[in-house]
Amino acid sequence: MKAVATARMSGLKHLVAVLALVVLLVLPSGFTLTQFLSSTGDKLQSVKAEQAGVAYLRPLTKLVAALTAAQSAAVQGKKPAPGALRSAVVQVSEVDNMHGILLNTKQRWAALRRLVELTELKPPVGRAAYLSYSRNIDQALSMIAHVGETSQLITDDHVDTHYLGETAFRHLPRLLVDSGRLVDLVRLSDAPDAGGMQSTDRVLTSRDRVSASAIAVDNGLRRSMDTTSAALLGSDLIGYMDGVRDAVGELAPVTPLVDVEPVTDSDGKRLAAARNKVDSVLLELSSSTLRELDSLLRSDADRIEQDRTEVSIATLAAGAVAGWLLWVLLPQRLVSQQSAEQRPGAGRHRGSGAWSQESADDPMHDDLHELIDARDLLTNGQLVRMGRAVRPARRERISEAE
Repeated sequence: MKAVATARMSGLKHLVAVLALVVLLVLPSGFTLTQFLSSTGDKLQSVKAEQAGVAYLRPLTKLVAALTAAQSAAVQGKKPAPGALRSAVVQVSEVDNMHGILLNTKQRWAALRRLVELTELKPPVGRAAYLSYSRNIDQALSMIAHVGETSQLITDDHVDTHYLGETAFRHLPRLLVDSGRLVDLVRLSDAPDAGGMQSTDRVLTSRDRVSASAIAVDNGLRRSMDTTSAALLGSDLIGYMDGVRDAVGELAPVTPLVDVEPVTDSDGKRLAAARNKVDSVLLELSSSTLRELDSLLRSDADRIEQDRTEVSIATLAAGAVAGWLLWVLLPQRLVSQQSAEQRPGAGRHRGSGAWSQESADDPMHDDLHELIDARDLLTNGQLVRMGRAVRPARRERISEAE
């Protein structure tokens, strides 16, 4: 019995040691994996929000361009062409249905859409058109800034993504608006009902804004290309940057104004042609910028997913090793323990459990065990013949006793 107890205690200690080894391997790895997956999961959600912001900005930029074009037409007394404006509204509505909840734009877009539809329903002309469409455009610019903030593109930790996002969400839309307003103010300066809009100071101020916005676009793109680790970033942007610089150079100086002569009325047609060229180049640049930005974000998402996969595989491998150790070490010890427990009763042969328990306490148990087991060496026929030989002798002893 003492040997059985010793075997059981040894097996228990071994089990505790193996379980402790498994716990030391699995629990820290599992905790680290949980923390890592939680952290990278937050980063992945942040990247997805940024991608949603890029998707939202595409039609929103087109809406700003359509509003500035409608404003210019109304300032000249013409009826704005509804096609581009309505198409932009539909596209923004579609992307708002997909990402509006994530970016918290539902209410803002509903208000902006009502304002645009009301202005389109009764389009003003002249100075009233400039003021009315300016309210639409300012609200659209405010919404663009809101999308940039809620998607966290402008505050991205990666420097290249930050500068690229800031250019796409702030400087490019602003340059679109400023170039249109410059041309509209020049046209209004010659209008009979212009009133206070005839001030040359307004035109020069608008011209200075165009110059400053162009510089901001150029600086933002250059900083993004200077700080990026993406090999292909900038290959498409450089050509567009040169085009913007040339087009803006025809519309306004690329450097801040110093002693610049006022714009005259005869410059209206020339500025309008230059403005159209600026708009065309800016829309292409905006599309290329958003494409580059989306590519950077997609690379970030792929990298995060790869890191999550590699760490998960490594952790699962560690768990598999721990399980293998448990499978290899524990059964051997348990087998040894079971053998020790069964050895005292191994000599039982056609006997009861009580006899086996008594035999375990008998000092002669080992010898009897060997003798009893020796009968297993005889065949059944031999045992029958031995029984027949013993039976007459037993009968004689019984007769004598009687």
